[in-house]
Amino acid sequence: MPFIFAADVHLADRIWNKRRTLCWDSYFAWRRLIDLAIKHWSALVVAGDLFDTTTPSPTAIREFRIGMQRMKKAGLPFYFIQGDHDYMPVPLATAISTWPTHLHDKVYVDGYGCRIGGIDWTPAGELKRTIESCREVDVLVTHQTWRELFPFGSEGCLSDCTINAGLICNGDIHEHKRIGELGNNRSPHPITLSAGSLSMQNISEDSDKYVWYVDHRINKALSWPIPQLRGVVDCDRAEGYGYPLQAARDYERGEFLAEPIVRFRCEDAHLAEYQAEIRSKFPGAHLFHIRTAVAVEPTEVFDEEGYPTDDQTGDLTRLWLEDLASARLGKGTSTAILFQQLVSKSADVEATIANWLQSKGVVP
Repeated sequence: MPFIFAADVHLADRIWNKRRTLCWDSYFAWRRLIDLAIKHWSALVVAGDLFDTTTPSPTAIREFRIGMQRMKKAGLPFYFIQGDHDYMPVPLATAISTWPTHLHDKVYVDGYGCRIGGIDWTPAGELKRTIESCREVDVLVTHQTWRELFPFGSEGCLSDCTINAGLICNGDIHEHKRIGELGNNRSPHPITLSAGSLSMQNISEDSDKYVWYVDHRINKALSWPIPQLRGVVDCDRAEGYGYPLQAARDYERGEFLAEPIVRFRCEDAHLAEYQAEIRSKFPGAHLFHIRTAVAVEPTEVFDEEGYPTDDQTGDLTRLWLEDLASARLGKGTSTAILFQQLVSKSADVEATIANWLQSKGVVP
């Protein structure tokens, strides 16, 4: 049976760590995901972090239960694994509803003979042993920062694990991407799909969100967009325009479902003036001032122009490190030491990160 692959739903009232006034984004995207599955009569596979925490709000529980009721009524399977955000000995999803199928350490065969299995988020040191239970599957669902997908991945390498699956559907990495092509048997690793997050959680993410539509029988994987609750408008004073005129007109006509996010770039000297100008065109919008990332040596690692950051953080490097530390070491963990090491004139930034994570017990 064809299935829609998503990940990192993070059901919660508020999923923006630094902007608590941004509400309900994940619920809107979750409803659109269920709509998509029913419209195309497809099973759903979610690779971890259905919930943002292990103590979801009553609203998050209700939204998930309603989604499962709709999937059950349509007779469409719902498969999932747990991520690092919502991992529990007894999964929240199966405690809330009897319809979801927990894939961890199991193999299920659909009506077309496709074998699908999965493992919950697993520390790197336990990964090889845990993954043995799912060696003989066609589709393996994981929630790991594989090094092949993420330049500083610390939760295992595909090349170190015995994986016979032809396709890996992976969560945890909030970027929509694919490694390899379905049907290419010459690849040394399984074809790997990363769904990316279902809705924005910080200003550095791509505002366009997608899921994968997978038909394993004919080796087809297509990117399908997921509508978002609020639009994102990018403005850059240095490029000669104050704000996109069409976006301002759309706002005046009420085309946005909720208050949009406006990411604007300008020199600090013109910040107050430009901010007032944008505020007049987008009253009520959530404004984020974007600064250029600081130079980090070696420059090829972090010198991509246009990397954004929000107005409460500083530079993108620090923002990314905060996200990394939150995922690996728990929310609120200070990254000051790691940041200081990164901005120093290190000959090998990747090794610096790896060594620091290892000192904290993250990498075995």
